[in-house]
Amino acid sequence: MTRSSRSSARSLALALAGGAAGALLGYGVARWAAQHGTLRPLLDALGPADLLALPLIYLLVIAVHELGHLAGGISRGMRFLILIVGPFRLTRTVEGLRFDWFWNAGTLGGLAAALPDPAHPAEPQLRRLILGGPLASLLLAALGVAVTLAFEGRIGAYGTLVAAFSSLIFLLTATPFRAGGFLSDGMQYLEMLRGGESVRVRVLLTGLIGQSMGGTRPGELDAGALQQALDSPDREPLRRLSTALLAYLHAWDRGDIATAGQHLDEVEAGIDQYPDGFRQSLAIELSLFAALERGHGAGATTWLARAKGGVVDAARRSLAEGAVHWLQGDSASASAKVRQGLSQLPRSSDPGLAAMTRVQLQRLQSRIESTAPVTSRSPTASIMPAGNGP
Repeated sequence: MTRSSRSSARSLALALAGGAAGALLGYGVARWAAQHGTLRPLLDALGPADLLALPLIYLLVIAVHELGHLAGGISRGMRFLILIVGPFRLTRTVEGLRFDWFWNAGTLGGLAAALPDPAHPAEPQLRRLILGGPLASLLLAALGVAVTLAFEGRIGAYGTLVAAFSSLIFLLTATPFRAGGFLSDGMQYLEMLRGGESVRVRVLLTGLIGQSMGGTRPGELDAGALQQALDSPDREPLRRLSTALLAYLHAWDRGDIATAGQHLDEVEAGIDQYPDGFRQSLAIELSLFAALERGHGAGATTWLARAKGGVVDAARRSLAEGAVHWLQGDSASASAKVRQGLSQLPRSSDPGLAAMTRVQLQRLQSRIESTAPVTSRSPTASIMPAGNGP
């Protein structure tokens, strides 16, 4: 079994474990209700058809939790970035908000992200963002209990189910742990309370990401802040790999191919520690660099295959696909992917990275039209010349 298939299997196992936990909780509630007259009439009101409502209740509970995160962050001035609830995704893009369908086992539990307001301290904003989710779940559980007490029949039974599911989500997210590359809300909040390097690096990273979301190209990001993050002794995998990824993009956009390759080697070494659903974006960069700077067709193709699905910028995926076609000598398909990538740029959620991608797409098209594919690693073969002008 490959590392990729093992990671997918772990993600699926986590999803199944979560479903099994919910089923066990429901079974336990039913058994308890069967022995207690107060709840038995409520659950007796449910029939087989009500099983169809369980996925909707699950989506409701997850949506409230993730919206709680966003409400907490936005109340402190943070800016919405992404919301994933089951198969639904809402993303802020260059063109505005974009809704689409999204499926990945690693994000079945939902996901929300927002960026701090750089004009104010980041720590209070991050604390409110983290706390918002568990607090929203706790409030929804309390509301479910109130509905159970206030109504009889089906409505009361639904209140019981909402209370049970939301209580489970509260307990799971408030408990400090790490799983699948993610840190639970409880673990994140403990880190914020402890302070130190973990919080300092997180603040540095969110600041750098905020610069990119504001339209700053990777090569123009604050080099001092990036170096501080690189020099930090904090070795938590998600932060360490995110820092290496930013450093790679920064160096590549500036034409420093050797340094970019060194940072990308660190990304490659730890890619399986990155959360599923997001490690695909790392695989895209590995495919791109293998094709455009190292001329490794087999490596570019392998990493492109590992990048299927996940939260990946569509234009960069098209760029990687075009580069692979170019290495394979299929100029027509490569040019088609370049045109597709250029058309996808307005839907990018990262304007700074989109600016770099536009230049790379245009230069790939120039190479398609005028040169043969790269066949060996060479500074003169770079798709990103020294400097990062338009």
